[in-house]
Amino acid sequence: MEYAVNIYDEQSIADLVAARSAEQRVFQSIALLDTEVEFSQALKDAKDFGIRYVVVGIPEDIGPRANLGKGGADQGFRAFLSKFLNIPVNEFTPVQDVLLLGEVDCADLQQQSQALDNGNADDLAKLRTLCGELDQRIEPVITAIFEAGLTPIVIGGGHNNCYPLLAASAKHYNTAVNAINLDPHGDFRALEGRHSGNGFHYAAAEGYLKHYHVVALDQQKNNAAILAAMAQHQSTYTSYHSLKVLAQTSIVESVNDALDSFTHQAPLAIGWI
Repeated sequence: MEYAVNIYDEQSIADLVAARSAEQRVFQSIALLDTEVEFSQALKDAKDFGIRYVVVGIPEDIGPRANLGKGGADQGFRAFLSKFLNIPVNEFTPVQDVLLLGEVDCADLQQQSQALDNGNADDLAKLRTLCGELDQRIEPVITAIFEAGLTPIVIGGGHNNCYPLLAASAKHYNTAVNAINLDPHGDFRALEGRHSGNGFHYAAAEGYLKHYHVVALDQQKNNAAILAAMAQHQSTYTSYHSLKVLAQTSIVESVNDALDSFTHQAPLAIGWI
């Protein structure tokens, strides 16, 4: 099977890192995938060598722009790596069980999207079609990670990418997934074509998402239809107002309360802005 993934080697991150004498940094300790072995088998080999977590980037801003938003999310993964890979390694930064995989290959889709104006109805429809095509590239890569017994940590792109991640997880474990999302937005906009504002709604509608709780949801930034759709799905939230204005609860308490309320035993997905 062909996977849409660009696997990183040392040269791939050379422009992002800098060594320092007598100091070991993350880029000098984190594992990279063996490119001499078939992709899915290399992941399984990594598992056998003690790897537990796989960091993978998605350099796209198609989803946010398809949600009438601005571009720039395609730069998120490399921006993260420029900081993360240069952190000193000590007992507080254990990376011995972490693999830096690389990126989902979506450069051609990103290129196709560049000339599209989300203020134009036809172009907006094309952006949403491209977002759907992106879903189809992401899911097999994430599925291969799950099948190797590893946990993906996905960075970059828009929240549209929660949908293929939840789909891959639900299909692999043969059960709907529970999710906690730290976000002012519920991402439960209408099922109007794929974009960054409706990934959780699509996952719920297709049976991939079971219990869903949003931490720090801003009640002023979610329209009535979003709140109604979440309520119909019996999703819950802790508002930003209760956390930071009234100080009625904390993020930790909110997460623990949500976990206690999840009656369906299933894998847990964690999302954050």
